[in-house]
Amino acid sequence: MKIRASARRSGEWWAISALNVDGLHTQARDRDDIAPIVADAAALLLAMPAEHIEVEVIFDVRED
Repeated sequence: MKIRASARRSGEWWAISALNVDGLHTQARDRDDIAPIVADAAALLLAMPAEHIEVEVIFDVRED
């Protein structure tokens, strides 16, 4: 399964929302941790192994 996730800076953290899975929101401190954290959250939410989940991260770099 492929998940598209939007990541936006929020202070020292990245706020992340899946674009194609309702209710999947999480956060990460480091940019490199975003995809694995999204995969783990999706695995719990969807009851499937994280290894079967591919994550595409779209970085939202708009200024507030």
